[in-house]
Amino acid sequence: MSIKLAKSEIESFLSSAEPAVICISGKWGAGKTYAWKRYLKDFYASGNVSPNYTSYSYISLFGQNSLQEVKNSIFPSTIPLAVLEEGPNPEDFTKKAKAAIQSWRKIAPWVSKFLQEKTSIVGLEQLFLLAIKKQIICIDDLERRGEGLQIKDILGLASFLKEEKSCKVVIILNDEMLEDTDKQDFKGKLEKVVDIFIKFNPTPSEAADIGIDKGVPLYASFSADIIKLGILNIRVIKKIQRLASILKEKLSNYDTRIFENALHSLILLAWTFYQPSEAPPVEFIKEHSSYFPPKDKDSDKNEDKTRWTSILNTFGWTHFDEMDSLLLTSLKDGYFDDSSLQTIAQKLQKDLAQDDKSNSFSKAWDLYHATFDDNKEEVLDKLFDSFKQNVEIISPSNLDATVRFFKEFDRAEQAKEMVKFYIEKHPGDKEFYSLHSYSFREDVKDEDVVSAFEQKSKTFTDNRNPLEVLEGIIKNHGWNVEDIELLSKLTKEDFYKLFKDNKGDKLRIAIYGALEFTKVRGIGEKEKNISLTAIEALKQVASESDINRRRVTSYGVTLDEQTKSV
Repeated sequence: MSIKLAKSEIESFLSSAEPAVICISGKWGAGKTYAWKRYLKDFYASGNVSPNYTSYSYISLFGQNSLQEVKNSIFPSTIPLAVLEEGPNPEDFTKKAKAAIQSWRKIAPWVSKFLQEKTSIVGLEQLFLLAIKKQIICIDDLERRGEGLQIKDILGLASFLKEEKSCKVVIILNDEMLEDTDKQDFKGKLEKVVDIFIKFNPTPSEAADIGIDKGVPLYASFSADIIKLGILNIRVIKKIQRLASILKEKLSNYDTRIFENALHSLILLAWTFYQPSEAPPVEFIKEHSSYFPPKDKDSDKNEDKTRWTSILNTFGWTHFDEMDSLLLTSLKDGYFDDSSLQTIAQKLQKDLAQDDKSNSFSKAWDLYHATFDDNKEEVLDKLFDSFKQNVEIISPSNLDATVRFFKEFDRAEQAKEMVKFYIEKHPGDKEFYSLHSYSFREDVKDEDVVSAFEQKSKTFTDNRNPLEVLEGIIKNHGWNVEDIELLSKLTKEDFYKLFKDNKGDKLRIAIYGALEFTKVRGIGEKEKNISLTAIEALKQVASESDINRRRVTSYGVTLDEQTKSV
């Protein structure tokens, strides 16, 4: 039955002046009890509950083992419906206490008489039923009752309350969980006792409407995500809602987009954690990426994987990141690690700021690319201002393009000012300012930019170990300008010490790396001199002993007659 129809049936049940029994059945977590309580409260507030019924009692049969226990629970749990309308607030306890006192006053004379006559406690229990008249009674968790309580007894009580006490009785259960004998017993007496039977089976949209409070952070997107995943379990929705509120508070000092993205992930990961039999496995979620196709070639033949992929794509899942890992750990641990959460949030805040700057500079360029208006001065002015505001995120190639653009339109002085400002304000190390190691070196053509980068690069000290540089030359079969600059500064004595201080693989790496330039044609003078200096150092090593002379020649170094061991 649709929730709309179920709601209509419940309203009809409550608005009628006649006593009746209604049964609401559905899976665990489907929101039966929650929906019933919500509708009762809403209908009473709107004046749709029959004025004949002003009091309400809720009883859970979970663990109750006798019919007498159930009977004894009805009167003490009775409250005025007006208390439900008020909702949870500090005055509830007082209102309920006053209502209880009023109810006890009704039977106070009878209690006094029974006590004076020393009536047994059984008589007193029967007295409780005297005070029950024309009230709404909800009997929940029928399938979770104790072993000593029979279904036929509960249905009999419901019939008694309806027929003899003019009550409206609501029975809530998951009939799918009844055992064979109980199921037959329930079906056999259902038609005789129950006036209205509702199979509570909400759609994802209806579950979201029932389970999500309108005041939850980002209600619209929260609800949309719940619907996309098809989460029906109201208990799970409530748990996620609670976690969302906690997470919102912890991320309140950061860009709202950080919480928005975290909430999107939290909903999916909480679903997999609380309902692993229905959701995609965590490992599958970790490996799934909207940027790359599945690694498993046979994944399209696996129905589960196909379904999981469809769910994640519909949900808008892109990839598993550092925040997702923390959220998953938090679900397992039962709390959010504040320190780790703050660290990740700060990093994301910085990344978002850089993205915003990049977008801002791109929009400034849109004044040029996206129109044929005669707006040269406006374009140049906006670009200049945006350049200074977003200098930290501008790449060398974008700097070069902007500088050449300004020079083309007779703003050479501003172009030079931008280059100077870029060098002053832009963070970077020797490698960043070395255009020879820059992957888009060919895009940097302006002479002022090239000169500024070369001068800035010279201000950095290259503290790399020469052995590490030589090892890189061997592994990469190549070198860059910085490598040559560092190695060209080594003297014969430096190479001699390098060869003498190292042994084994390190020694072989040092020698082969230093001699690498002898194998290449068309190299510069600096490269040639590096190998020549290294050879001179090897000759000195060879001159120290016959065995060293033999060792050096094994590397292909030609020794003259004068290079003899001492």
